[in-house]
Amino acid sequence: MFVRQMLSSALHFGACKITYLTLKTGRVDNIEKSEEDTCDYRGLQLENGLKVLPISDPKTDVSAAGFAAQIGHMSDPDDLPDLTHFCEHMHFLGTEKYPHENYLSQSGGSSNASTYPLMTKYHFCVAPDKLEGALDRFAQFFIAPLFTPSATEREINAVNSEHQKKLSNDVWRIK
Repeated sequence: MFVRQMLSSALHFGACKITYLTLKTGRVDNIEKSEEDTCDYRGLQLENGLKVLPISDPKTDVSAAGFAAQIGHMSDPDDLPDLTHFCEHMHFLGTEKYPHENYLSQSGGSSNASTYPLMTKYHFCVAPDKLEGALDRFAQFFIAPLFTPSATEREINAVNSEHQKKLSNDVWRIK
């Protein structure tokens, strides 16, 4: 199986980690929005170049965050197809700081991700009183994911199954 190759290299694949810095270097408050939009926006650029858009909506009872990485399945190496999709799965399954899986769902929240040809998107939502802890856990997904052998094996099977279902899709077979 093509994804079996991932098992030996996944624990050492550095591209699945993203450096996280909290220092900001720029702030943008002149974000264009509809007159009907009552949300508050603030654009920030972190020292590492990461652009962040915090949004405050006083009408909602849920807190959420998302992250879009400019890498998708079209960037997968020829000898490791679906590597980006595999990393997407693995990021939610424990980190060095928080080794237990499924914290967000255990705390009443939810999370999901999607791998596209040129980008991978991650997001979660939680109750507002859980946001601070959830943000730290979410950041840790990209700082120090565990890639444990048991989760690696399980997610290789999951990604392979999803891949097999998508083979009849012309767009999916481009790469």
